[in-house]
Amino acid sequence: IAKFVHADRAYIFKYDFIQKTTSNTYEWCADDISPEIDNPQQVPITAIPEWINAHRKKSSFIVHDVDKLPDTGPHGLKGILEPQGIKSLITIPMISGERLIGFIGFDSVQHKKKYSDREETLLSVYSEILVNIELRQKYELELLNKKTRFQKIIGSIDLGLVEVDQNFNILFANASFLRFYKYTTKDLV
Repeated sequence: IAKFVHADRAYIFKYDFIQKTTSNTYEWCADDISPEIDNPQQVPITAIPEWINAHRKKSSFIVHDVDKLPDTGPHGLKGILEPQGIKSLITIPMISGERLIGFIGFDSVQHKKKYSDREETLLSVYSEILVNIELRQKYELELLNKKTRFQKIIGSIDLGLVEVDQNFNILFANASFLRFYKYTTKDLV
């Protein structure tokens, strides 16, 4: 997507509101653009209040010209962006339900860029896709954990149980069933 909109760098950041920081978790860079993934780690959210406020309102945060930002020292927004060579940027919040979990963004390093509404919409859709992927992975992991716990419980009770599908193929037999009937799982199948 970054190539499509002629951005020089794309990234995903996660917010940690307990530690009150944000950190870069993934980054892509165009040819001849230096990676910055190691530099913006555990950035205090107090250094980027306008950014956070926009994201909390489910809005994009856009800087068309980093040079025009107020100079508030090395820990302010300009002091964070300039050393990374950023001339312009756009960030879109990643929101799960009502919870702000992070943001994705594009940097322009080689030239200043005014991101269009179309590019902002494209990045917003991508943000929603990433959140949905993360939610699906979370739910699949929870389901797998519940299935594992259930199988441990069923496997440990002193009652013989067998699970079969609609064609009576054996899917699972607990240890009590195998002991009682003196089968191995291989023999039973």
